[in-house]
Amino acid sequence: MAYTHLRAGEFMPAYFRQVPPIVAKGAMFLPMEDARIASIDVGDIAEIAARVLTGSDMKQGLSPHPVRRR
Repeated sequence: MAYTHLRAGEFMPAYFRQVPPIVAKGAMFLPMEDARIASIDVGDIAEIAARVLTGSDMKQGLSPHPVRRR
């Protein structure tokens, strides 16, 4: 059975409330030590979900690929 798993670690708009401290200090501080998160905009993941659900990528011969760190 074919499947596609969309997983968002964080949504970018969640950081909007932190803009003033980010601008003031030039950095974003989170209580995560050295952990890394996969942040994505809700519009971007919605676009991918729509492609997967409608099969439009499959019709073009494309397949969803996971985003990997380089």
